Amino acid sequence: MPIFYECDRCTACCRWPGQVRLSNTEIGRIAAHLGLADTEFIERFTRLNTARTGLALTDQPSGACVFLDGD
Repeated sequence: MPIFYECDRCTACCRWPGQVRLSNTEIGRIAAHLGLADTEFIERFTRLNTARTGLALTDQPSGACVFLDGD
């Protein structure tokens, strides 16, 4: 059963390691937003998910989301 979550924009769940899985559509949209080719976005910001079935966002060394910036 898929789990759907609506973000409250509090950043609490973005501050520890997790599995932010990405679909091909999401990869394309985020890459375009960042002005990157899909392949460059994948190389810089993703990793293989733990199930080895797709890609997930990388974490910062602290465990926070790669895109979380500031306090």
